[in-house]
Amino acid sequence: MNKKVTQVSNEKNAMSTLDTALWFFLVFFLAFAFYFNYTSSQYSLPIRMLAWFIVIAASIAVASLTQKGKDFYEFAQLAYVELIKVVWPSREEVMKMALMVAVMVAAASTLLWLIDTGFLWIMRQI
Repeated sequence: MNKKVTQVSNEKNAMSTLDTALWFFLVFFLAFAFYFNYTSSQYSLPIRMLAWFIVIAASIAVASLTQKGKDFYEFAQLAYVELIKVVWPSREEVMKMALMVAVMVAAASTLLWLIDTGFLWIMRQI
């Protein structure tokens, strides 16, 4: 039993070492991309934008190889499943709620304007 725990612990340490190496690679890769973008103003903007799309895609690919990347992917999948379960309001309900909010904002604004005007009138009388 103890041997198996040690083996799992060693595998976890090996994974964390690989993850650390991948994250360091990713940081240096992005730092180099920023430096290259800063120093390569002689290239046209569309070419630099294409290079950034490639850099972002490569960064996502490298990040997805790490444990945090896999955890994030699993989280995104679960969030999508929950998003499908949401019962969204109909257009009519949204319009009613928007109208109610607009009416309440107008009423609160009018009330605050009246209070402000009353205080202004009182201050002028003093």
